[in-house]
Amino acid sequence: MNSIIYHMNNIEQCCDLTATDTFIFSLTTEKRSTKSFEYLLNNGLSIKNIIVIKYTEDKIPDSILEYFKHYNVTIIRGDTLPIKFIMQIKKLNIDIWGSKILIDISCIKIPEIFSIIKYFKVIIPGVDLQVLYSIPYDYNFSKEPFTSYRSFIGDLSMYELFGFSGVSHETNNDLYLFMGFEGALALKVTEDTAYKELNLINNLPSFYQKYKDISIVNNYQLMQNQKSCMLYTPADNPFETYNLLENSIGSDTYACIAPLSTKPVALGVCLFALSHEKVRVVYPISQKYNASNTVDTYKTYVYNISLQ
Repeated sequence: MNSIIYHMNNIEQCCDLTATDTFIFSLTTEKRSTKSFEYLLNNGLSIKNIIVIKYTEDKIPDSILEYFKHYNVTIIRGDTLPIKFIMQIKKLNIDIWGSKILIDISCIKIPEIFSIIKYFKVIIPGVDLQVLYSIPYDYNFSKEPFTSYRSFIGDLSMYELFGFSGVSHETNNDLYLFMGFEGALALKVTEDTAYKELNLINNLPSFYQKYKDISIVNNYQLMQNQKSCMLYTPADNPFETYNLLENSIGSDTYACIAPLSTKPVALGVCLFALSHEKVRVVYPISQKYNASNTVDTYKTYVYNISLQ
C-alpha cells in the first residue's frame, strides 16, 4: 500500500504563505468565503492574480471590491454545467497560473473542486499547490439540529464527476459512500448506483462530536443495510482520507466513491481518484442550493498538495 505522507497546518501557524501567483476562492454570502482572503492580504500576502468563482448574481461587497482594485481579477461562473465550467478554466491564459497557486475550497462546491484539481493535475502537475479550508463555527439548522439541515432546494440528479468516470465498464463494484448530514443525498446515490458491497464512511473525529451523531441519525436507514460496513476518517484531513482509501481499495481495484462529507474529505477522495484511474466518482447535484449553510469560522487549515 502506498500511503501518502502529508503536511497540514493552521493558517495562523503557517510561515510560508508570503506570496502566490494566483489565489482562487468562491465569493458567497457566507462570512467564511472571504475569511482567508482578507486575513492573508492583511498579513502581507503578495498576490498577482485572483480568480473568483461566483454561483449567484449577488453584488460583490464594496470592501472586497476595494481589494480587487489592486489585482488582476477574473470572475468565473460556478452555476453552470460541468463542461461549461471547465471550459471557462481552459480559456484562461495558461501563464496566469504561474508556479504557485493558493485555492480556498471553503465555499467552492465539490464538483468544481474536482474539476479544478483535475485540470491542475493534467496541465500543470508540477505546480506548488496549497489548499485552504475554513471550518465553520456551526451550520445553519432551520429547526432542531439533527434532521433540519438542508443544503439543496428541489430535486437531485446523479452525475459522474467530470473527468472521474474510471476505466471500467463493469458497474457491479464496491461503493464507498462518505456520509454527510443529508440522508437524501446518500439515498439518491444508493438508489441510482449499482454496487456489490456498500462501505459507509463517517467522520471520526468530526469537527464537533454532535456532527458525527447528526450524520448517524440522518443515514440510519443506510446503516441498517445488510450489505454495508462502517469505516471512519477525520473530517478535517484529506490525507487520512487518501490513506483510508489506499488501505481499503488499493491500487488495482475498480471501485465507486461518493464524497458526500466535508470538503477536506472530498479533497482526499479527489487526490486518490487522480492517482487511481480505475476509480469512478459520483455525486448527486441539484439545480438550486441554499445561499448560506454555515455560521462564522472556527479555524482555517492549510494543506500542501503534490500533484506529481
